[in-house]
Amino acid sequence: MFDTGRFLKDHFTDVDGVLGLLSAHGYRTPQREAVKKWFSRSSIPWEWGIILIIVAQAELETREPLNLGAYTGNDSYDIFA
Repeated sequence: MFDTGRFLKDHFTDVDGVLGLLSAHGYRTPQREAVKKWFSRSSIPWEWGIILIIVAQAELETREPLNLGAYTGNDSYDIFA
């Protein structure tokens, strides 16, 4: 299972971080209350999840691939592990 709460905290810190980075990268922003629910439920609608992954990748100064495996408990990238 993907650790959505940890992903949000690691890459955006809080609601303002999500809204600020989305805006800074030219994306429309969801309502503040919706983003608060993402943090409290540790769940993001998939449509927004894709955008947040793109924004999180853009924020990495090293431009290395975003390690999403770190949020599944499986860093090996083996989907059958």
